[in-house]
Amino acid sequence: RQEIGRLKAQAGDLLGQLLAVNPEQQIEELNDRLPIVLFPVRLETRFHAASPGAPFTPAVAGVAAAATASQLWIRIYPDDCQVDSFEELPTKTELENAREFWAGMWRAGGVEAQERGAWRSLVAGSSSGRAAYVLQQYAPNIADKPVKVDPQDVVLVIIPGIDVTPDEQTAAFDYYTAVWKADGNKTDEAAALAAFQLAVGNARADDLRAQFAPEANGQDTPRPYTRAQVRVSCAVLKLPPPPPSKTASWTQAPKAAALPDRFVALLFNGGVEVKRVLGRPVTDGLPVGPDPSLPPDQQIKKDGDDLVLNDDLLWTADFERAVAVGMGIKVNLTPAEAGQGFDRLVVVGLRFSSDEKDSKKRLETLFAHHYSSTHGFGLVPQGSPTNNTESEGTGYSWVDDPDASYDAVFKGKEAYAETDDVFQRRDGQWLAEALGIDDAVLKLVPNAAGRDQGEARAMNVALWQTTLGYMMEEMMAPIFSRSDIAATRSFFTRYVSGRGPIPAIRVGKQPYGILPVMAFSRYSSGRERGGVFLRMLPAGDYLQRLHTLLM
Repeated sequence: RQEIGRLKAQAGDLLGQLLAVNPEQQIEELNDRLPIVLFPVRLETRFHAASPGAPFTPAVAGVAAAATASQLWIRIYPDDCQVDSFEELPTKTELENAREFWAGMWRAGGVEAQERGAWRSLVAGSSSGRAAYVLQQYAPNIADKPVKVDPQDVVLVIIPGIDVTPDEQTAAFDYYTAVWKADGNKTDEAAALAAFQLAVGNARADDLRAQFAPEANGQDTPRPYTRAQVRVSCAVLKLPPPPPSKTASWTQAPKAAALPDRFVALLFNGGVEVKRVLGRPVTDGLPVGPDPSLPPDQQIKKDGDDLVLNDDLLWTADFERAVAVGMGIKVNLTPAEAGQGFDRLVVVGLRFSSDEKDSKKRLETLFAHHYSSTHGFGLVPQGSPTNNTESEGTGYSWVDDPDASYDAVFKGKEAYAETDDVFQRRDGQWLAEALGIDDAVLKLVPNAAGRDQGEARAMNVALWQTTLGYMMEEMMAPIFSRSDIAATRSFFTRYVSGRGPIPAIRVGKQPYGILPVMAFSRYSSGRERGGVFLRMLPAGDYLQRLHTLLM
């Protein structure tokens, strides 16, 4: 921990040197063919008195602050979407649940209804993404899964604790099958044991009964069948050595991912920027919650009515510490500014220390970690209710729909094939292309195969001839040329969407809309800068003329 602390301090010093240049100059060095993803942050502000103990009054619209205020203090907190609470190591309980799930899959013998039952039991206590992640870490050879002849057949699942020879396995299968068919008949059970001992020897029979025995769960016949009416067989489930595990579900502090290198506070009055203040470099991997792995003397403690926080977490409560780690900004004020206050405050920051490849990887990792955490991640279909009402519940539930997640994880229902056809392109591809990330990150998440974006554009095609197309061709003839009408139709059906241009996402129970923006005052329609989408438009200066018209 001391070495990590020393390296973090070094990294902070180097980052400070890197960021000595004004961000306005640094942003000009970025490739303007690539968009910039801005995450939301939460701000807290107060006007601070010039002298300790002096009164202060916060400045709000129509209310002047006390003249004694000499600074505006700004706190910055990352939002949920930027907090990474992923735990790489599964817990012992998660591994035990995974073990029972695979045993249930073997007992199901390929009967989908029974496989869904095993999955339903597994995801009852966690998100489907977390369950799928644990299964990836602890999976047998699926090709060895038995296949039932009839759904009511019974498969006795053996998870071996020792190695056995083929002859020993055959003798054990015969013994367990005979005991199961005996259905409690002591005479038949004794005869089966004698035959087993004769085949492998008494001592080996005892070892096999102890470490090569069927799981107790799942040995009953399905109703209304009796043991005489069904077939029974044995199957071996060979699980790999369990991965490293932990005893608690929470072993490390959640951290803020992909924060800017530093924040800038912009203050406005009357729509005009009147002040700009640069914050200090932001500490990378900033902890945003308690760390249970710290030694006892560094854990949160209570001192009277106060909480004592460790150094990593102190920034959340101590403003001076927040300023030191770049999550707080002090704005010096003139008496006039303190009295008048400000109409608007904007805090924005960019990450210059990561290039496009590193930024892509960070965003993909963040989304993958959200999906594989207990809170879950997915796309939000259009029309999903965001609040509970008397007549309808919210679109979010802390318990995943087990049937929908089974279809996604085991049948690839959310997986989709990438396409250039805007009407067939699935919502996950729209999101991945807009953010510049790999589709593979999204092909398991809920609702990634939705068609909201394609349907919206198909509606534009359906409505074109009776709305905008009719107006341009008939009502406004001969103002628009045929080439302009064709270009407008192409643009309208590809880029205009009544459902928004990018699908919304969900991190835990919090939905987020994604809003593309641009500075139209600096717009240039050069086709070489337009990318693959704008190259689908007809040649000419159509986009520049459309921009001029809209302005």
